[in-house]
Amino acid sequence: MDSNGERKISTRSKKRDLLFAAMGLGVLAPPILTYLWTSHKDHILGLLPWALVLLCPIMHLFLHGKHGKGH
Repeated sequence: MDSNGERKISTRSKKRDLLFAAMGLGVLAPPILTYLWTSHKDHILGLLPWALVLLCPIMHLFLHGKHGKGH
């Protein structure tokens, strides 16, 4: 406890929690993604062309946002 009576969380505890979260994600993500791919493959593949169309303006805004500044 610190001088205010609050409990401090150690760096070791934070790293351990992050490790457990990463391990949980590593265990749960493959079966979930496999299920989603097998049951929704047609939907995902049908949306890919539209995703590319939507990404073009977004990439343009973020990648060309600094033109002419700082000259």
